Amino acid sequence: MDAPPPDNAPSRRRHERVWFKCQATLNLPGGKTLWGMTRDVSLRGIFLAMAAPPTDVTKGATGTLRLTVNTLQKEFPCRVAHVCDQGVGIELNDQGENFGAALTASLLQETQVRLGADVCHTDFIRVARQGNDTTDGRLTKISISHMEFTFIPSSGWNEPKPGDELRLAILQPRMEPLPVNGVVRTVLKGEKASEKTCALLFTNLSDKTTEALKKLVQSLHDQRLRNLVTQRTTAIGLNRGGDTPRWARPEVRQRLERFYGPGPRS
Repeated sequence: MDAPPPDNAPSRRRHERVWFKCQATLNLPGGKTLWGMTRDVSLRGIFLAMAAPPTDVTKGATGTLRLTVNTLQKEFPCRVAHVCDQGVGIELNDQGENFGAALTASLLQETQVRLGADVCHTDFIRVARQGNDTTDGRLTKISISHMEFTFIPSSGWNEPKPGDELRLAILQPRMEPLPVNGVVRTVLKGEKASEKTCALLFTNLSDKTTEALKKLVQSLHDQRLRNLVTQRTTAIGLNRGGDTPRWARPEVRQRLERFYGPGPRS
């Protein structure tokens, strides 16, 4: 079994590697399957870290690497480059374009859910206290770590103060309420004189709630992209010059989606 190269060893890699954590399986001939987490990746190589030293894996063996990217399963032909106690070094056999698109899409989504998204009035997402049917406020920003919402102070609900713990529910049209717990960070004046804005830092989120928040943030970004594509499609149709070919609206939309989108999702 190969030993990992020392830290000061000169690099023979043709592509720079970056840290990227993702669930993955390596399927080898004979039905052997290895499970692990990617540790660092490049356009042509991946290190698959494992909980126990891999056995019966030989350098040069060919197989298929399956990654879970954005909840989708993606497969890439590969070969085993080296084996050590910590896991398996894998070299991708394709030209890197397909894997590069999948990696870019995953990193983009991870950045989006961490930075969050603004919520518009037209999204109709409200906030209420858990167990209370009365809507208390309107969601204005959301990420997987915090959210902001506006509310109108009333006698029915004591105005929250920094440090207060709140148990709230995010109400989306045609969706089950999403319960969240958090600690108030700030309470500031809202855009309207009658409103205030509360910033809440999430605490004790379950894996299920975290996944639901990720889907919510991603759906908001997808909606913004659809709106942008629609606007650009309309603008191109209205402002088409006399010497510009008459494009069909579906073709314009397809071109814009390819340009603005993070990459193929299938």
